[in-house]
Amino acid sequence: MPWTPARLRLLLVLVVADLLLSAGVSRAHAGETRPASHGARITAEDEVGERLVDLTVDSPALGRTAKVRLLTPDGWEDREPGDTWPTLYLLVGGDGNHKAWTEDYDARLKGLRQLRDVLVVMPEMPLFGFYSDWFNRGRGGPPAVETFHLREVRPLLEHQYGAGTRRAAAGESQGGFGALSYAARHPGLFRAAASYSGFVHPSRHPHAVKAAMTYLGLDWQALWGDPVDQRAVWRAHDPYHLAHRLRTTPVYLSSGDGRAGVLDPPGTEPDPEIPGLEDPADPFPEDAISPTETLMHRESQAVATRLRALGTPVTTHFYAGTHSPPYWAREFHRSLPLLLDALREPEVRAQERVGHRQVDLTVDSPALGGTAKVRLLTPDGWERRRPGDTWPVLYLLHGGFEPETYKTWIRESDIEELPALRDVLVVMPEGGQVGFYSDWWNHGRGGPPAWQTFHLDELRPLLEHHYGAGTRRAVAGLSMGGFGAVSYAARRPDLFRAAASFSGPVHLLHPRMREVWPQMEEAYGDDLDALWGDPDAQRAVWQAHDPHHLAERLRRTPVYLSTGDGTPGPLDPPGSAYDPAEAVIHDLTRSLHTRLRQLGAPVTGHFHTGSHHPAYGERELRHALPRLLRALAPVSGGHA
Repeated sequence: MPWTPARLRLLLVLVVADLLLSAGVSRAHAGETRPASHGARITAEDEVGERLVDLTVDSPALGRTAKVRLLTPDGWEDREPGDTWPTLYLLVGGDGNHKAWTEDYDARLKGLRQLRDVLVVMPEMPLFGFYSDWFNRGRGGPPAVETFHLREVRPLLEHQYGAGTRRAAAGESQGGFGALSYAARHPGLFRAAASYSGFVHPSRHPHAVKAAMTYLGLDWQALWGDPVDQRAVWRAHDPYHLAHRLRTTPVYLSSGDGRAGVLDPPGTEPDPEIPGLEDPADPFPEDAISPTETLMHRESQAVATRLRALGTPVTTHFYAGTHSPPYWAREFHRSLPLLLDALREPEVRAQERVGHRQVDLTVDSPALGGTAKVRLLTPDGWERRRPGDTWPVLYLLHGGFEPETYKTWIRESDIEELPALRDVLVVMPEGGQVGFYSDWWNHGRGGPPAWQTFHLDELRPLLEHHYGAGTRRAVAGLSMGGFGAVSYAARRPDLFRAAASFSGPVHLLHPRMREVWPQMEEAYGDDLDALWGDPDAQRAVWQAHDPHHLAERLRRTPVYLSTGDGTPGPLDPPGSAYDPAEAVIHDLTRSLHTRLRQLGAPVTGHFHTGSHHPAYGERELRHALPRLLRALAPVSGGHA
C-alpha cells in the first residue's frame, strides 16, 4: 500500500474509530434484529445517502461492533419477504474503511445503471486484517475477519436485507486478496472474483507482510504465524496455492508495475520508504516509484500464470501505474461486465409436462452459451407446492454418447415406478455427448461449454428458487455420469450428502485410462484435448477433476461404487462378447475404492460380472438407492 501522508492520516482516523466503536454502538439505534445462529446481530441501521445504508453489526468474530455499507438496488426499500437481488461484495484495502468505495475512490458507483439491480456490500475490516481469521500464535480468536464477513454478515444480509445467493467479489489491494482468497476457500460461494493491485500471493513475499505490519506497529506473526513454521496456514489463505479451487471461477487480475502511469499526476512523489519492504535478492526497478505496486504486479502475474495453466477463465490487465485509487476505480469499471455476467441468472425459456410426473425445462445458460434441457421427475404434491415448500433432491447424470441425454434414465429404467422416489425431486440434466461434467479447458481460453457451472451454479439455484428443490442433495450417474457424480461430490463437498457411480471412469490418471482415451477421441471426432488438455502437460487440470486425486475431500461422504469386470453377465444379451472398456473401468473403480477405504471414507463397493450395458446401471441404482436416501433423510420434520 502507498503509505502517503493522506493515507496514514486515514489509518489514524480508523484506529481511533475502532476504539470508539468498541466502546459502544451507534446512537442511530434502529431496533435490534433477531440474532442469527452465529450470534451476530444488527444494532443500528442508518440511511447515509441516496441508496446508501450503513449497518452496525455486533460481531462475536471481531469482539466488537463493525460497519457494513450497502448500495441498494431499485425497489429495495419496498422489498417483501423472499425478494432478493444478486450481490456484489466490494472489498477495501488494508485500512478497512467501509466508506472508501463510495467516498474516496471516485468510483461513481451510484451513477452506474448496471448496479441498479444489484445489492453492493462494502464491509469494514480491522486495520490490516487481511480478510482472514487471525492465527494469534495458535490461540485463534478475534479478529476473525473471514468469519465476520462470510458467517456473520452474509447470512444476516441474506435473511433480512435482500441479499441473494448469486454473488461476486472484488477488491483493491488487500481487498483483491480477500476476493480471490474467499472465492478459493469457499468454492461455489462466489461466481466471479476480481483483484485490483491485490496482495494475491503473500507467501511469495512474507518479508513484505512483516515490513508493512511492523511499520504500523502490529504483531505480524499474529496474522498467519511464522511463514516457515506455519507454512500450511499461509498456504491455506494464499490464492496461488489455492488456484486449483478457482478453476471454474471467472477471475479478473490487474496491477500496475510501480512506475508512474497515465493516472499519476506529474511530479508524483515516491511512496514513503518502509524498512524491510525490498528483498535485496530481488530489488525493485530503479524507475519504480511505488514499490508496493511492484510487489502486487509480480504476485498478480504469478497467480495469472498459475490460473491459466489450470484452465481458469482469467482476464488480466497489467500496466504502468502506482498503488493508488484512480487505477482501482478504472479497473473496477473494466471488470464490471465480467462480474455482472457471472451474476446473471439462467432463464427458463420453456416448461413442458411430458408425463404424469415428468416436466421438461429448456434453460438458457450463460455458461453453455445456449440452451440445455433438464427433465424433472416430480414428487407427490409438487404441483400444489406453496412458496417455501421444498423436497430432497437426487441428481441423476447420464452417460456419454447418448442420443437424448437428459431422457436416458427415464427411457432405460423404471425410476418413475419406484415408491422410494415419490418424496424426492429427481433432476436429470443434459450434460453433452461427451461433456464430462466439466468446465472445458479450451486450450487455456476457458468459456463454453462450462457444464459444471451450468449444473451447480446456474441450474441448482434456479431449481432451489423456483421449483421446490431443497438443500439436501445426492448425486448418482452411469458411465460418464458416474464420473460426474463422484467428481462433483469431491469438487464441491459442501453440496452433496452422498454420491454413486455405476461403471464410471473415476480415476482419470490411472495408467489404464490411456487405453480407452484414443477410442473416445475417435468416437467424438473432434478436439477432445479441449476438455482438460494433455494429461501430461496439463496434469494439474486433470487432477482437479480426478476423484482419485480428490479422494481426501470424500472422506465424510457416503460413496457407492460399482462396475462389471467386462465378462458377459446375467443382464447382457445372449452371445455378448467380452467388454474391454468395462474391464478398464473396473480397474479404475477398484483403485478409487481402495483409496477411499484407506482414508476411512464410508464407501460401498459392488464388483460384478457384466459389461457396460445400461441394464446394470438400473440394477445398481436400486442397490444404491437406500444409501442415497438415508443421506437425504431430514434431521427433523419437513420436506427438506
